[in-house]
Amino acid sequence: MTGFTSIIGQDQATAMLQHSLDSGIISHAYLYMGPPGVGKQKTARTFINLLLEQEDKEADVYLREGIHPDLMEISVPENRTRISKEQISKEMIPWLAMKPYRAKHRIVLIHDSHLLTMEAANALLKTLEEPPEHALLILLNDSTEMLETIVSRCQLLRFYPLGTQQIEAILIGQGIDTEQACRAARMSQGSLGDALLFSQEDNWAERWEETFALLEGLSSGEPIKVLEAAARVEKELELNVRLVETILRDRMILQYSDQEELLLFPENQDLYRQIPPLDPEKVRKGWERINQIKDYSRFHVNRSLIAVNIAYEWLHLLRPITLRAQGARTQRR
Repeated sequence: MTGFTSIIGQDQATAMLQHSLDSGIISHAYLYMGPPGVGKQKTARTFINLLLEQEDKEADVYLREGIHPDLMEISVPENRTRISKEQISKEMIPWLAMKPYRAKHRIVLIHDSHLLTMEAANALLKTLEEPPEHALLILLNDSTEMLETIVSRCQLLRFYPLGTQQIEAILIGQGIDTEQACRAARMSQGSLGDALLFSQEDNWAERWEETFALLEGLSSGEPIKVLEAAARVEKELELNVRLVETILRDRMILQYSDQEELLLFPENQDLYRQIPPLDPEKVRKGWERINQIKDYSRFHVNRSLIAVNIAYEWLHLLRPITLRAQGARTQRR
């Protein structure tokens, strides 16, 4: 193993884990908390591999095949929306109670721990309160939603969005065209996972035109435009939502500031100005709801329904501000 050198931008978390490995002081539970796509899973697998290789001379053979007997992974089952109580009480707890087969620890990696049902979370809490001596649990959490009693019984490691330049350098290092890497990094909001997804788009000019046309249609206020927009964005939901978010962000900067250097895509200024003036408070609240709706895609909720609800939110926040509401705000630029 090469250690944590391949983990970019999470120095605080990796330093703490390396110290645990060097000192031999391993907590019974770690909670990796941070947004998606910033390296939590890669860091967890690196830590697990390094620890098992310390404790089991032949661990690399088992890990390479994905069959190490002292490692269990728990995630949301296919066609389910949550991690169930049965996965914790009937699968994890009995397995964790047995002594390690090859290593000194039995390790459980729980993906998407924020998707534990309340019953599953309470079952997990009992193990965290009185863990077997050889137990090690690692919880990956993409949000801040977690029982405080669980958080307090884990060593918390926070993961942060990556810098635009960091992401751009990684993408270029993977052979992605410099211009494409720059564009994907600017849109990623610090998520390497999103940047890798966006870097695969090969027709950005057409994408921008389609998205501006979508917003122009919705700004007309016609309800039929909601269905048209939903049908257009459904297949690539994450990319399309991020495109609209980027456009509205830059539009707001142009509307209330002359600082063009703050624009993510200054080359689109003329197109931004075609969008009617926006109410910042309406946009803020609307985008909070959109993020909540978008998160339902993790729960295997029907994507068409998600897309329609997001399009309705866009329709609402694109409604022009009235003269009274606009008041003394800066006029449309």
